Amino acid sequence: MAARTKPGRKKLGERSAHTLRLPRDHMEYYAAEAARLGYDNLNAYLVAELARPHKLDVPYWAQQPSDQEGQQQLQLPLGAA
Repeated sequence: MAARTKPGRKKLGERSAHTLRLPRDHMEYYAAEAARLGYDNLNAYLVAELARPHKLDVPYWAQQPSDQEGQQQLQLPLGAA
C-alpha cells in the first residue's frame, strides 16, 4: 500500500452522527474517566465503551493508549544516531 501523501488528519472511516443527551451531572464523571484512561476526547471514550460490551471492534481512533501499545513509533532522545 502506498504511503499517505495527503496532508491533514487521517480519515476516520464512515460514521454516522447522533446527538446524545446525557444528564449534566454524569458529564463530569465521563469526561474525567476518559481523561484518566488516556482518551484524546470524550467521543472516543463513549464509542469504545459502547462497542466493548457488544463485542464489536473498537475503531483504531477510539482505542485507549494501552490498547495501541506496540503500534507507536519509539522516540529517540535528541542527538541519538
